[in-house]
Amino acid sequence: MTFPTTENAARENMAKKPVSQKRNENNFDFLRLTLASLVLLSHAPEIVDGNRSRELLTLAFHTLSFGELALYGFFLLSGFLIVASWLRRPALREFVEKRVLRIFPGFICASMVCIFIVGPLGANAIPYFKELSIGNLLKGLLSLTAPRVPEVFPGTHYPTVNGAMWTISVEFRCYLIVAAFGVLGLLKDRRVWLVSSALILCFSALAHIHPIDIPKSYFLFGCDLGNFSRLLMFFFSGGTFYLYRDRLSFKKKYIFIALAILILGLFHMLSAPLAAATFGAYLLFYVAFFKNKIMNYIRPSQDISYGVYLYGWPAQKLLLWWFPGLSPWLLFALSLGVSFLGGLLSWRMIEAPFLRLKRKII
Repeated sequence: MTFPTTENAARENMAKKPVSQKRNENNFDFLRLTLASLVLLSHAPEIVDGNRSRELLTLAFHTLSFGELALYGFFLLSGFLIVASWLRRPALREFVEKRVLRIFPGFICASMVCIFIVGPLGANAIPYFKELSIGNLLKGLLSLTAPRVPEVFPGTHYPTVNGAMWTISVEFRCYLIVAAFGVLGLLKDRRVWLVSSALILCFSALAHIHPIDIPKSYFLFGCDLGNFSRLLMFFFSGGTFYLYRDRLSFKKKYIFIALAILILGLFHMLSAPLAAATFGAYLLFYVAFFKNKIMNYIRPSQDISYGVYLYGWPAQKLLLWWFPGLSPWLLFALSLGVSFLGGLLSWRMIEAPFLRLKRKII
């Protein structure tokens, strides 16, 4: 099994032959929805307990959680698709406009829900609204950061309206890095991206061993430098898989070897993200382009994953606030249903209408 490209195509022309992104020809939407669901599965016991004592993947390997692994998967897929998007139409203004249309509308709507619905429901509404800062709210919306609101869910673990939103600003910064590479002509030679990926991988490993504290790192990167370098590593890995898709071949023996190495790597804190960014990525893209009749039935017809991710945390916090005795697994099941509904409404009412504006840009 190979990527749907011509095997004997000249190497220098591969960047001009993008992988088809039609929904009936790949499993990206299915993967994104699965990853968003894994984030909820991981957050449920952590929100209940305040730690990872019952988080399933942590129990198995004592390194990564399902939430972290899912987040890394998101950045792998994003790196693959965003690099493809630039090479398909390398125009800066059009590229940025399309990225803004994809990210900001859904994020702004979810932020408004968190600020004006979730927040008051998790606090005393009267002092809550008195203490709201419009300036901070606007800064959060423009910078793609989680809403800064007065105290909510007092006495609970992680008392925030949305503890998952911080990754969105990091992802948008990754988009801008692709734009910079494209404008500078660095994507014309895929070896430049490959070398950059290797350097980022090494830096991420070193940052884990010797954490680096840079003043104003949150302003520059959207999070601390260590987390940013790790997410950037996965994003660049995804881009590398796109640029070198003509060199990839998916065979059963390779699949089993990659799975074995990934499992072994997950047993150590340092090797876990490195194994996930390489062998895990190989497995992820195998699934992304795997074709059989079953996938035709389980492949979602609408991409609700962004909304599921954005509404998963507030759904879980509210459910646990109203029903504090919920087990993590019942909390996961209930929040998954609520988040799927939120994701569907977000897709139909907000995301899809704005995405249709892309056609006017092209």
